[in-house]
Amino acid sequence: MSASTQEAEQEQDWMGGDDAAAASPRARSSPSSSRYKGVVPQPNGRWGAQIYERHARVLLGTFADEAAAARAYDVAALRFGGRGGAVNFPGPADAAEMAFLAARPKAEVVDMLRKYTYDDELRQALRSGGDRGHALALVPRVALFEKAVTPSDVGRLNRLVVPKLHAEKHFPPLDEEGTAAAPPVLLAFEDVDGGGKVWQFRY
Repeated sequence: MSASTQEAEQEQDWMGGDDAAAASPRARSSPSSSRYKGVVPQPNGRWGAQIYERHARVLLGTFADEAAAARAYDVAALRFGGRGGAVNFPGPADAAEMAFLAARPKAEVVDMLRKYTYDDELRQALRSGGDRGHALALVPRVALFEKAVTPSDVGRLNRLVVPKLHAEKHFPPLDEEGTAAAPPVLLAFEDVDGGGKVWQFRY
């Protein structure tokens, strides 16, 4: 599967570290640094967020707002380093958010930050707990099945066809019109041959 247009634009916009030395005149008129840890000004006026793990730079996306980029760094720092991670906005770490992060692979958290879906995914996880609290909503996920990608899965319909056997076993039943009686289920598929990238679909 190819990277999304949004991710490609982020990679094209990105400039940080030693790359900043090759900035254009437009870039030189932008701020040369940020007051926040893990945030780098970009030539197009946006702000890039990055974190290092084992001396390797991990790009977290570009943001219109400097504070939003700092928040993205903080999320990654909590996932990569736990409660002891150095953050821009210190304070007691929310237990529910820490559980949400711990239940997901680092690659998935980075993917949510790059696609700007992290806050929505977190809110949905908290809401799905209902009156039972956060614990049931934030338990680690369980692998249900594996599926090889077919030509019908990579077209322009933005869909993934789930084998009927697995759908009937794991997902809410559909009525005669193909509508689920229960609320939509958010599915996370990890590309085991593509570096752990996570693709999300609604059932």
